[in-house]
Amino acid sequence: MTYILSSKDFSRGLWDYQPDAQWPPKTVAWPEEYEGGDRLSISVRAETTTQRRRLLRAWCEALPTLREVRFLWIAGTAPQTLLEAACESPIEGLWMKNTSASSLSSVASAKSLRFLSCCNCTKVETLAPFAEADRLEWLELENLKRVRSLDPLAPLESLQGLSVRGAMWAKQHVETLAPIEGLTQLRYLDLVALRSDDQTLRPLFSLRNLKTLRLAQWWDNTEVATIRANNPGLVS
Repeated sequence: MTYILSSKDFSRGLWDYQPDAQWPPKTVAWPEEYEGGDRLSISVRAETTTQRRRLLRAWCEALPTLREVRFLWIAGTAPQTLLEAACESPIEGLWMKNTSASSLSSVASAKSLRFLSCCNCTKVETLAPFAEADRLEWLELENLKRVRSLDPLAPLESLQGLSVRGAMWAKQHVETLAPIEGLTQLRYLDLVALRSDDQTLRPLFSLRNLKTLRLAQWWDNTEVATIRANNPGLVS
C-alpha cells in the first residue's frame, strides 16, 4: 500500500506520460528519422545483436550534434556509451527506462542537465557523481539496488523534485534519509518501496514546501502526520 499526499495541481512527476502535450513525442529508431524540435524519444531495441550495435553507434555519434534537442527519452536499455553521449549533448532533461551503465559519472560533466530520470540502474553502486551536479532541479532514481547511501544528494539544494524508490518487486534499502533534510525547496518527493535502516522520517520534518509526497505505509503514522501538518498543501 502507498500513501499519496498531493495538492490537486502537483500530483504527477515531471516525466509522467502526457500524450496531449506530446510528452514524450513519437519514438524514432534511427537518427535520420528525427525531424527537429526540442524533444526527442529514441528506442535502442533491435532484433539482432549486430543491428543493436549499429543503432547504438549511430546514436552515440548523433546525439552530441543535435543542438536543438532539450529533452531526451531513451527506450530500451542504454549502455554506458550511450549515457555518456547523451551527457555530451546540450540537453536539459534525460529519461532512461533502463541502463546497463555501472557509473553515473558523466552526469557531473553534463553542464546543461537539470532534469534526470534513471530507472533500473542495477549496476550502479554509488551516487557520488551527484555531489557535483548541484544544478539539478529534478532527479528521479528507481531500482538502484546496490546503492545504500544518499549522502551525495545533500548538496542538491536546488532540487524541486526527488524520487528515490524501489521497483515493483524489489525494495530500495538506504542507511538514512538524513541527506534529504536540507533539500528545503522540494515540492515533489517520492519514496515508494524505500526503507531506511534507522526507520524514521524525521529528516523530512524540515521540508515545508511539499505539494506531493509518496510513501509506503510501513512508516510511522505519527511521523507522517507531522510531515502533513508541516505542509498544509498535502491532501490525501
